[in-house]
Amino acid sequence: MRDRGAAVFAVALLCCGLAACAPRPWEEAIDDRATAKVAALLNRTSRTHPEFPGVPMRTVTPFSWDRLFAFGPGASGRDVRTRTGFTFMPDGRELDEDNHLLVFARGTTLAKVVRLAFNTDHPLHYDSGREYPADSYLVDPDGSGIMRLSRPSEFRRLFDTAARDVFIKKADGLDDGDHVAIGDLGFSWDRMRVIEPSDLKRKTGISYPKDVYRPLDNGLMVFAYKGRTVRIVEMNDLDFDKEARVAWRGRRWSSRVQITRDAHGRLDLREP
Repeated sequence: MRDRGAAVFAVALLCCGLAACAPRPWEEAIDDRATAKVAALLNRTSRTHPEFPGVPMRTVTPFSWDRLFAFGPGASGRDVRTRTGFTFMPDGRELDEDNHLLVFARGTTLAKVVRLAFNTDHPLHYDSGREYPADSYLVDPDGSGIMRLSRPSEFRRLFDTAARDVFIKKADGLDDGDHVAIGDLGFSWDRMRVIEPSDLKRKTGISYPKDVYRPLDNGLMVFAYKGRTVRIVEMNDLDFDKEARVAWRGRRWSSRVQITRDAHGRLDLREP
């Protein structure tokens, strides 16, 4: 009887041991609370259709991080481990067709794991398996509500929407024959060229990200100071007609350049 009791006790201990050693579901690494917040903020941001240069990814992540790894359907635990260095997902497991994984890191520490479901809380497109820095941004290049997660670039750093607003404000109210100096746009500059987007790389060495920026027929005012490009300002085709811009190719305007408006209401540039 005593031996039988000992055997039952031993079996019970074995069962407990096996239960304790059983692998925990990898999904426990997913932060449901963070997922809900990120999903809600992504949806809210997507409804505004952010145009280039977009909004920082950090605005939809209410927690601290400095690196993000994004994975799409079909990515395996091995892919996640190889790219991130974190081993929370079994190598042989793969993300389901509707699951998207965002792995946030702070230094070498795992910060958050967010799992999003497409068509419900995932208005986000990215390159699966790619690493994105903390200054990446969100932009809706097609106006479809699906935002593109993009890495920072020199073009985006120089792209200035505020300067365009100042420029247009200076031009408002001009009648035929009137003119006003471009003057202060909020930064120092001494030379300006109007460049077609297709010529930007050849003339400045700076290229624009074609996956998120759609210049259409717009022109680019490229400002320089002491030989260095300091700002890029997009001018709508309605502001500077593409045909009129042909006469400006290769010309460098000084900081004394003026805006004028002709009898047809089109803007023009002239040196005083």
